[in-house]
Amino acid sequence: MGLLHHRDLADSLGHVVGSTSLQVIATCLVMYLILIPYSAFMCLGEVLGEREVVRLFFISQTPDLSFHERLA
Repeated sequence: MGLLHHRDLADSLGHVVGSTSLQVIATCLVMYLILIPYSAFMCLGEVLGEREVVRLFFISQTPDLSFHERLA
C-alpha cells in the first residue's frame, strides 16, 4: 500500500508493526510465539499425517497400566 501512496518503506512498516521500538519488539514477539507452534504442527502433519497429529494432541487416551505398574 505504501508503494501505491508513494510512501517509503519505513513509513509503511510503521503502520504495520508500530511506531516505537517497544511496539516493534512486542509485535515480533507475538508473531514468534504464534509461528513457532504453527510451524511445528505443520511439520508434524507432513511427517506423521494430519490424523495422527490430531489423535496425539487432541484425543485423550487412558493408559492400560498405571505409572507404577509400567516401572515394575
